[in-house]
Amino acid sequence: MTVNFVASGISMSRAARVSLLALAAVGLGGWVVRLGVIVALLFVLDRFDWFSPLAFGLAVVPATLILLMFEMRLLAGGLGAELQLPAESIRDQGAGR
Repeated sequence: MTVNFVASGISMSRAARVSLLALAAVGLGGWVVRLGVIVALLFVLDRFDWFSPLAFGLAVVPATLILLMFEMRLLAGGLGAELQLPAESIRDQGAGR
C-alpha cells in the first residue's frame, strides 16, 4: 500500500508541473495503471510455491480500496484549493504555446 501511495504522489506531483490536463489524466488513468501493476505482480508471484493468491488478494484489495477512499476524501476536502496559477501561464496554455 505504501508503494502504491508513493507512486500516486510522485506521478501527481510531476503531472501538476506540466498542466492541469496532465494532472487530470494522471489522476484518472494512474489509478488504473497502478491496479494493472498489482494484477501483473499477482501473476508473477503466483509461480512461486510459497505465494498464496488468496492471501495476496485479501491484503491488496482492502488496502487499495482504503487508498482510493483516502484520495477521494482528500479531493473532496479541497486538496489543491490553494493551487494558484499565474495569469501568464493560463494565457499561454490557451494560446497553444
